[in-house]
Amino acid sequence: MKSIQSAQQELNNLKNDVIGIVQIRGGFHLITKMDNTTFDSIFITQFGAIQRDFAVSKQMFSDLKLFPDDKNMNDMLDNPFEWDAFMKQF
Repeated sequence: MKSIQSAQQELNNLKNDVIGIVQIRGGFHLITKMDNTTFDSIFITQFGAIQRDFAVSKQMFSDLKLFPDDKNMNDMLDNPFEWDAFMKQF
């Protein structure tokens, strides 16, 4: 099952690029890039497909949250208590 191991490794690598989370239609989208007015995100569907959104307007979503202190997702997951406190914001 090399393909599963490869996919798992790529998903782990992706965590380094995730800088925040936004909740859209009941699902959590992972923010990978943001500027003053827009953000890019990825969403992994319940069937394992990866959906990418580019240049989404920040004004449309009030519950957009960036990780504190310029951390990425791997940094946040290193401390489960910090991760739990962050996710309770939603």
